Amino acid sequence: MSRKRRDVYRGKHTIRFPVTLVISGLLILLAVAVGLFFYLQRFAVYGKDGVTLAIPGLTEFDDSAPSETPSGPRQPTPVHTVSAELVIAPPDYSSVDLQPGQDLQAVRGTYLSAKQLLSGATGTLRAASEENSALILEMSTPEGDLFWASDNEVAQGYALCGQADLETLVGALKDKGYYLIAEINCCRNTLLGKRNPSISLKNAAGAPYTDALGGWLDPYAIRARSYLLALAEELAAAGFDEILFSGLSFPENSAVVSYAETRAGASTPRAAVSGLAVWLARNMPEGVTCSVMLERSALYGMTDPEKESPQDAALYARLFDRLYLRTSEYDHTYDADKFRSVTGCEPGLRFVPITPSALSADCSFTDAAAAPEA
Repeated sequence: MSRKRRDVYRGKHTIRFPVTLVISGLLILLAVAVGLFFYLQRFAVYGKDGVTLAIPGLTEFDDSAPSETPSGPRQPTPVHTVSAELVIAPPDYSSVDLQPGQDLQAVRGTYLSAKQLLSGATGTLRAASEENSALILEMSTPEGDLFWASDNEVAQGYALCGQADLETLVGALKDKGYYLIAEINCCRNTLLGKRNPSISLKNAAGAPYTDALGGWLDPYAIRARSYLLALAEELAAAGFDEILFSGLSFPENSAVVSYAETRAGASTPRAAVSGLAVWLARNMPEGVTCSVMLERSALYGMTDPEKESPQDAALYARLFDRLYLRTSEYDHTYDADKFRSVTGCEPGLRFVPITPSALSADCSFTDAAAAPEA
């Protein structure tokens, strides 16, 4: 039996394969071209004749190039050696000027040490008169003791407080008409340095540094700075007219001293102490006269001419209203002249000598401990 041929319908086929192949090839070529473009940039040489490619192993260099140019023999390209060194210099305070010394009045009176205050020797507190109307009270000792029962948490926590009631003391003296100056010892603080080593200068063994003068706080330690400022603010709020910062200094044997915290660069004793002085002066409450006690080295230099005094008298004259100095009745006039030459300021109401015997100067104090008995 014969079979009939079946007619089968076949649909139309579009030509897709060749087109897809062409597009894929173009994309591959484009990718290769982009890759080569970025890869060959490292071999690009820019010269006066344009851009050329210097591919290692493929580029031939013409060694027959003339050894001379029209302008003369061809010179080798110089190779410059650069030595880079990061130097961290001490801070520059030469532009710091707080314009101190405005609206000052003459001060003349008596200096009372912390020892006299702590022993209750109040016989020197006489009624004020026109010629003796001011008192300097050493309210903290270089050992770290405070004369009054301070509200400061640090002083209470490290058992540094005294017994005197500050409000009663200030009120009684103000009633007598005294102009009151509170002296605060700054960097020398044996007790606080030992009881809180984290803010003290260190010796070679890493322990709190001490010398013949006692222990020392680190001028850079922010907690030490904050403590000193808090004491000044407390005394000013109690009614003291002037705050006198003393002991803004540094151990003489500074070579064996290290700071409480690692510093990013070398420092000098003067830079460390100056930094503390600037910080205190800038942060003192407005309206309070702020002064500093000078060491003789600030005016005359150190005994060792190769050493620099930790105190910068010229800077202090731009920070503090008055600059005090322990001297004698024989030397105070020379000291005043030296003050003028070093700071560029007239002594007048800004330079205040403290001497064993009374002076006739408008601004001067007599040390009650050294004064002869009347």
